[in-house]
This record gives sequence, structure tokens and C-alpha cells, in this order.
Amino acid sequence: MKTEKSCIAIDAGGTKMLVAEVASDGTVLNGKRYPTGRINQRELVKRMIANVKDYEESFGWAYGNQPVLMGIGIVGNLDIKHGIWNFIDHEFVEPTPLAAIMKEEFGVTCYIDNDVKAATIAECVFGGAKDCRDMIYINVGTGLAAGTVSNGRVIRGADNYAGEIGYMNFNMGKGPHLEGIASGIGLNQRRKELLSEYPDSPLRERENEVISGQMVFELAKDGDALSQRMLEEAVETVALLIENMSCVTAPETVILGGGLVADGWLAARICERVKDKVKTRILKGIHLSSLNPNYTGLLGAAAVGLGYQKVF
Repeated sequence: MKTEKSCIAIDAGGTKMLVAEVASDGTVLNGKRYPTGRINQRELVKRMIANVKDYEESFGWAYGNQPVLMGIGIVGNLDIKHGIWNFIDHEFVEPTPLAAIMKEEFGVTCYIDNDVKAATIAECVFGGAKDCRDMIYINVGTGLAAGTVSNGRVIRGADNYAGEIGYMNFNMGKGPHLEGIASGIGLNQRRKELLSEYPDSPLRERENEVISGQMVFELAKDGDALSQRMLEEAVETVALLIENMSCVTAPETVILGGGLVADGWLAARICERVKDKVKTRILKGIHLSSLNPNYTGLLGAAAVGLGYQKVF
């Protein structure tokens, strides 16, 4: 016998995968992290299956029986109606019937969605946008993307790829796209582009390493001019993004999420930078996500699996 009291949730990103059982009220009952790395879709699906089996062996199921529902939040483009994961990125396209594969393997009803859209739904169900029919969720993490809800519906576009704001450019086509400035990818990219202007920066010693947002924050606080400039650019970029997006959809609230803003330092400065005349129109304010940043992706996957995707 199986139960509808909980959902198997899978948050599948580019570097890690989280598998958990999540209760219908959003409580993460148990969870486990697995490494992924940059691999193709077929291999990632194999790992999903193996990881769910490992999770069950590690924890069992909270209510004694396997849940009948599964939700997956994943990077890339998806056909959510037919449960098909079209591609991770444009460089590798391999349409994969992910929902059907998981149903055959585990006997569950499986729903899938893009990870940021899933997180947007989680904010509407479990987070700071519970009472909002118009909101914007901006994820500032490894990459930069957004989810937008208008009149109670997630804006998906013709191919469910709406919200890929990282490709936008505020410099008349000159300079980097937004993701090349305001994201983990962007900090590493800008470091390479600007390093010659800052020969004394401690980041020169890590020229061939991937730097973390936390490292940049710490160096900026210690007075490193390059780190301060990169963070200033990120703040200005996201503030401008909020101003532009709010003109299009007139949200009740804007919620910031993702690893780069998780500690609140960057989010506070972004909010300060947004023009007052814009903030006055965002009636319920600009806020850092109230969801645990370690579980936002899981809660998004669970919200999708529990059927809230149909509502939003």
C-alpha cells in the first residue's frame, strides 16, 4: 500500500542532486545529497533512479510505505504536459520521457518542471508569496533565472522557457549578458575580464581556480577593490533587472533566492539600490526568500509533485 501524505522530491542541478521525502505541508522529512557533475541526460536519469533506491535503503519511508507521488525540479527545458525533459542546454539536446521512466521504475505519478519555475511555485505554496497572485522570483545562484506569476499563473511562454533572464543585456548588446555579471558563473567570468586592471588583487593567486561567492564577499570586506567592483556590478544588475521586470508584470512582491543572496548581505544592497518610485509600486515589498536555501529546490520539486503545478 502507498500513501499520499508525502511526496518523493528530486532536486537535480548541475553539480548536485538532492533526494528527499517531503510531507504535504512542506516539511522535509529526510533528505540526502548526491554529487552529479556535468553529465548527459541519460546518465543523470540513471543516477536519479539509483539515488532514489539508495535513499529508500538509507531512510525508508516516514509513513511506512512508498509515496504515490514524485516531483522533479531539473535544469533545462521541459515539456511538462507530456513529462519530457527536452534538454539541459542548447549544446546537448536529447528529449527524455522522464516522468514515464520514473513511473515505470517506481510505480508513482511523476510530475516534472524546470528548477526555477518549481522554486517559484514553492514560494507561492510554502513561502513568502502565499497570498500573491502576481509575483517575481529571481534566483541568483550559479546562474541567473526568474520565475514570474501573473494573475495566479506561472508565465511559461510557448516553449516553457520563459524566465531565462540571464541572456538579457542592458548594455545595447555590448559587454556581458546579465548572467555574466550577477551569478556564480558571472563572478568567475568578470574576474578573468577585469583582473588585468587589478594587479594587486588576491584573486590573482587563484587565477586558474573556480572562485566562490563567499570568497568574493570575504575579500570585498577585507578591501579588495576587484571583489568590491564585481559585487557592485552584481547589485546594480539585479536592481535594474527588478526595475525592468516590475514594469512588465507589476508584481505584488519580488522574492530573491539562490546561493549568492542566501546570507542576506547582497539582497539587502540590491533592495536599497532599487529606485524608490519602483519600490512603492511593489506593494508587498522586495524580500529575501523565507525558505531554507538548502531546501528551496526540494520544496519546489515537492510542490510540483503534490500537484500545485496545475494551480500555478
